[in-house]
Amino acid sequence: MPHLSANMEMYLKTIKRLSPDGRPVRVKEIAQALGVTMPSVSGALRTLRARGLVVHPAYGTVRLSARGTRIAAAVNRRFAILQRFFTDVLGVDARTAARDACEVEHVVGADTLERLTVFLDNLNDARR
Repeated sequence: MPHLSANMEMYLKTIKRLSPDGRPVRVKEIAQALGVTMPSVSGALRTLRARGLVVHPAYGTVRLSARGTRIAAAVNRRFAILQRFFTDVLGVDARTAARDACEVEHVVGADTLERLTVFLDNLNDARR
């Protein structure tokens, strides 16, 4: 997976959330969802397009490329695992867990995430 900034990962994740079925979304929708300006979104989309992660013709709608979809799914997976750990193991309330997982999802390493997944799976098995 190419290294992306947390900001760029959030754009991919947001596009995926706005369009789980892959339909094109408007720049304005992305700006509203992230609470940023349309020029900010346009700048980010230029970067993502250059990396082959979105399809965005000039002044058109946006959709994730196959690679962009895979990366967005990976970010969502990291988020879900972290959120589950924070709530199920640490007992953090759902709102705080979601906020913290959103921050950590961008920096947690693959090995740590894999070990956390195994831990959570073993915990589930032990609870059955």
